[in-house]
This record gives sequence, C-alpha cells and structure tokens, in this order.
Amino acid sequence: MTATACTTCRRRQPSPPRPAPGRARRRAVNRSCIRTCSTLTARHGDRLGEVVDQHGWPAAGLVGEEAARAAWLTAQHADRRLDVQRRALRLREQAVEAGKASPRDLAFLRDRTLVNEGRKQMYGTQIAGVKDGSPVPWPCEHPERTDALRAEVGIEPFADYVAEHAPA
Repeated sequence: MTATACTTCRRRQPSPPRPAPGRARRRAVNRSCIRTCSTLTARHGDRLGEVVDQHGWPAAGLVGEEAARAAWLTAQHADRRLDVQRRALRLREQAVEAGKASPRDLAFLRDRTLVNEGRKQMYGTQIAGVKDGSPVPWPCEHPERTDALRAEVGIEPFADYVAEHAPA
C-alpha cells in the first residue's frame, strides 16, 4: 500500500486499497483526514474552553510560546465551537492591547470568527475556495482597504499570499 500526503494537514495517509485515478484518490484521503481533524479540533476546542474557565487565557508568559501558539491554533480551528472562538477573540484582543499577543494572530482569529458567524471578514485571511488556480477569500467588509488593514497587523498583501499559495 502506498501513502499520500493529505492536502489539509500534510500528514501522510495510507492510500485507499484500490487507488482511484489521481484526483479521486486525493479526495478520498482528504475526506478521511478532514473527518479526523474535525473530531480532534472539536475535542481540543472543548479542552481549551475548560482550561480558559480554570486558568484564563494560556498566554506565553504563563505557559510558554509553544503552548500559547497551540492555544491560538486550537481556537482558530475550533469551527464547531463558536463560543470558544468568540471568547478567545475577546481574550486575545485584551492581550494585544496589553502587548502580550500578536495583532497578526488576532486578525486571523477575527476573520475566522466573522466567517463562522456568516459575516464579512476584515483582513481577507479566510479562503473560500480556488478559482483559476488562485485562492479566493470569503467576502471582505472593505475589499478596497484589505491590503492596508493587513499591513497594519503584519500580514503580507493579498496578491503576495496568492502567489505564495498558488499551485505550482
């Protein structure tokens, strides 16, 4: 049996027993990995909610850089736990104001939360899909100001992001 890298999490997954032609095989592996990742992020979102209840936001000064980054990533990907995302967003806003967290990470979390609420994002960090080989963002509140807003928080211009993530 061969292995294929998942396009979602980049982990190597066993290929289906009867490999389908190219694209179909990748989709099958990707669906399996998405289910696994969704289950894990839901569990991790639950646990992050418990940690925040008991100890407050796990900031770098409290838990170290690596664990603080993991907490942010957990909130960022806890799409089934909008309550956790909203709470993390409020706490991250406070941390950014106090100079204890990255405005860049806050921008990603803000956009993710807005998209999950069915609203327009601010920074164009959340991608809806791919059209003609280029990432297409979910609708933005002020598309004409997206690159200026991105620059304010240290995110590269959208055109640079597209060029970096476009298929080779």
